[in-house]
Amino acid sequence: LQWELGLPDSLMEFIYSIGRELQDQNAITEGKALFRFLMALNPYQGTFWGQYGLLFMKEGNHEEARSSFEIARFFSPED
Repeated sequence: LQWELGLPDSLMEFIYSIGRELQDQNAITEGKALFRFLMALNPYQGTFWGQYGLLFMKEGNHEEARSSFEIARFFSPED
């Protein structure tokens, strides 16, 4: 969807940086919503899945975190 909408990588990186700030502030609900939005735009970006997983870890949901990390590893095996 990112490409269909013509959204440049620089915009995605900017939105990602907001998500990282939310994560740093322990704004888990907002952070998860933002990363779900990013993943809807580009589900192939492993970094988005990894950060989503970290938010699940912060709230103690290890099963969802593990699932997100597995998807992140699939899309970005080098990370």
